[in-house]
Order: sequence, then C-alpha cells, then structure tokens
Amino acid sequence: MPINLQKNYIVSQGFDESGRLYMQHWMWRMQLGWDLHPAIKLPDSSDARIVEQGCGNAAWLVSVAADLEKDQKHATLVGLDADSSHFPAAANLPANIKLGILDAFTEDLPAEYVGQYDVVHVRAFSSVVKQGNPGPLIENAYKMLKPGGYLQWDDLDGGSFKAVAPGSDSEAASVSTTAA
Repeated sequence: MPINLQKNYIVSQGFDESGRLYMQHWMWRMQLGWDLHPAIKLPDSSDARIVEQGCGNAAWLVSVAADLEKDQKHATLVGLDADSSHFPAAANLPANIKLGILDAFTEDLPAEYVGQYDVVHVRAFSSVVKQGNPGPLIENAYKMLKPGGYLQWDDLDGGSFKAVAPGSDSEAASVSTTAA
C-alpha cells in the first residue's frame, strides 16, 4: 500500500534538501569517525549484504561502498526509502548499490527482504517514529537480518542534540546486540 508522502514524509523533496542530506551525512561521519561501526564484522566472502532503511540520497551507502573498496572488501548495498525523489540516477552509483522504495514502518514486509542482510542501518529515525512506537521499525529491521546480523541505529541524543560515538566505557557501547 503506497504511503501518503504529503502526510507522512517529513523531508522536503527539493535540491536544497538533498544537499542538506549530504551535509548531514558528512557531519555524522566526522563526529563518529566511521560509517559502518568498527565492531561490525562482515563475512569474508563476497556475499555480504547491507541494507539502509531511509536511505534518502544514498550518501551513507556511497560512503560505505568507498570504504569497502579501499579495504578491498565487497558487499551488495541496498538503499530503501519511502520516497525516491532523492535517489541519484543508477548510472551515478557504484555497481554494487541498488535503491528501492519501502516504508520502514510497513506492516507487511515483503518476503524478498526477510533474512537477507548482514547489516541493517537506520539513522535519525527518532524524529519519524510514528505515535511514539518504534516497534514496527525495529521488528522489520530484525526480520531483515540474517542470523548473527547487526542492526546499526545512529541517532541523536535528544537532550543535547549531539551525535556521540560509543566508546569502550560508553553506556551506548554496552547496548549492542546481534540477531540470533
């Protein structure tokens, strides 16, 4: 069922907004020092699969693709968003990135996404959680994971509006888990 973007999509759809999304990605990377958390271990084989929910203009995916290439690793990267207006043209993306439309809060996750990914990435979703209930987003992310996969959720500290990288003594670092 298509979502009503006028009612449910809080990001505008112009060129300026896409520029803001790139700047926002750059600020996250500068603050955290990474795109894919260093504790996340991808399979050694070339069949690693990473999906980003709410990918916007795919800035995170493009950055991850460059990091993987630099480290001589390979993964299939999939970006999903409720709206495609910020998607770059496929010809402008690395060959291992594919983009598609999917509402992260859907009640009926298509079977093609279930159990397919080593990593599910979401960022800045606290501002779009519907009716104060992140359950559907978390449930869908968990369903998308392969056994042993990782959910990486980057979000702001609402009290300080800072993005804080988890460190060895950080409470946030102790809250990591993998799918069973």
